[in-house]
Amino acid sequence: MNYRFLKFFFLSFFALTQIQFQAQANEACLRTFTENVSLEIPYVSEQTLQSRYGVSEKDVVRTPRHKIPVIIKMEKHETLAPTLKLVGAAPVKEKKNYDTVIVGGGPAGLTAALYLAEAGKSVLILERNSEVGGLGMGNELNGIRAGGGAAYSAGPEGKFEYSVFQKIGLGNYKKKLTIEEPIDSYRWNGKLFKGIWEGHTLKELPPPFTLFKHALLKLHKLGAGREEGHYAEWADQMDMATLVRQMPELVKSWNDPVSRKIYEQYSKDKSLNSADPMIDVIELLDLYGRSALGGITKEISARQFIDFYTAEIFTRYTGTLGTGTIVEALKKKLAKYRHLVDIRTSSPVSELENVSDGSSVVFTEKGIVKEALGKKTIFSVAMNLAPKLIKGLEKLDPEKVKTISDIKMTDYAVHVARLKGHPYRVTYDTWTHGNGDHSKPTDLINGRWQDTKIKAYEGMREFEKDPSDDYGIISIYQPLGKSNWENFSTDSYIRKVEGSVEFMVQQLTGLAAEKGQKIEVELVESYRWPESIHIVSPGYLKKTPVLARRVGNIHFANNTIAAPELETAMARAAREAMAIIQLLGGSVKKAAGH
Repeated sequence: MNYRFLKFFFLSFFALTQIQFQAQANEACLRTFTENVSLEIPYVSEQTLQSRYGVSEKDVVRTPRHKIPVIIKMEKHETLAPTLKLVGAAPVKEKKNYDTVIVGGGPAGLTAALYLAEAGKSVLILERNSEVGGLGMGNELNGIRAGGGAAYSAGPEGKFEYSVFQKIGLGNYKKKLTIEEPIDSYRWNGKLFKGIWEGHTLKELPPPFTLFKHALLKLHKLGAGREEGHYAEWADQMDMATLVRQMPELVKSWNDPVSRKIYEQYSKDKSLNSADPMIDVIELLDLYGRSALGGITKEISARQFIDFYTAEIFTRYTGTLGTGTIVEALKKKLAKYRHLVDIRTSSPVSELENVSDGSSVVFTEKGIVKEALGKKTIFSVAMNLAPKLIKGLEKLDPEKVKTISDIKMTDYAVHVARLKGHPYRVTYDTWTHGNGDHSKPTDLINGRWQDTKIKAYEGMREFEKDPSDDYGIISIYQPLGKSNWENFSTDSYIRKVEGSVEFMVQQLTGLAAEKGQKIEVELVESYRWPESIHIVSPGYLKKTPVLARRVGNIHFANNTIAAPELETAMARAAREAMAIIQLLGGSVKKAAGH
């Protein structure tokens, strides 16, 4: 008998058996995973869509696996800087010329329009999407409102930003828009930590969290998050991950009683990762960095991160449309000036040019290429589009073009999951540890936390009683990473939506089950935000003056010039509008309203 052959036969049979067994096990795991998720995502009929949301089958796209109905909102990359298609013909000229043409109808563009209109100036707003609002977008279905862009505001900083809020009717924003506690929770290591930075929660978390909070607030007080000053310049030269790793030594060096006590508790903890003791904090901050600032801590200026993240420790503000509530206030004010403000939606701009008596803006409306002339133009869309849209910009301002080329833009998506019932009511915003997987969503927001229709969950958060309706909302925030048109191709994007909904269901099912609830997704409104957030890298303070300066008759006011935040962009837009009013011989005092 050939023993070598027998040995080979048995080894081969054993290996094949193991492979088959592993394949069956993998298939079983996949099947179990799919079946578990499927139980939580039942098929939603067209009748349910129509009766509960007024939506028909033709309005939705179904996901490939669970057939979740999805409404895809906002335009794709192609409309950011569309190629001009003119064959042997000139653009159709607008019948009237304007004092100012505003490219982009987001919060900054709308703010500039309001200031100009109040000074009696004529304005044309050109917006590529079917609605104005930009990242302050939201929607209402069957009387239930939800935001689809930036979730909340840190509130105006300083007198001028506050004056802008006053002008749009939100001088009482603290009373009207303050997010009720508990605001934040963190799902980490299989546990939900409610109120991340509250004293009772910090006692449960490892000492680096307490040390970080202490160092952050101290640095903020010293001015490390401001736009100028010694500490601001110091912090702007390093990334946030580097600063966080330096915080133990910083706290140790301060040597005041509180710092000594916090450092002593930190240094005595033997359970910390000796190679990287602040890593747990950095992983949480990476979630926030991806969600609000486009990247992880090692990519972002420490100065900018301090400025932004301090707001997470304090109160924040939002409405039933998220920051869309601020846009709603702007639109209400602008409605009084219909005779001066002309708004064109679904009108992407393809070219801007300085001309002898002002500026020329070429755009497409209903398939027709048109040209509008303005004495001035405000560029209120992302700065990375400027070299693509402004004719001859490289010759006019090569330093600006070089600075723009260094900016990294990222894509973003917000998926508003409309649920049957209110199964999860723990906190307003739940951060979800993704084990380093940057394709996963960063946080889940309870979209009706502020809704007075159901008394903003007052008395209902611990399930003592139920809200008066059964329309729940969980908004899923999903950074998509470096800008890439493939992020928004229909097939790829709809898979991303489905994966995000699965992730949300997995994260919240166990928490909901503790209260006898279940997550039932009925409809998803998915907002596409191509090239919407820039990474504020170390050294960005030096870039801001270059990005902000005018080029001929073209002014710049958008959220790429400095921080990617609504209040800063609105204030910059107000200042540029006031500068234009002065240049055109109008009353700045009248426009300022103060």
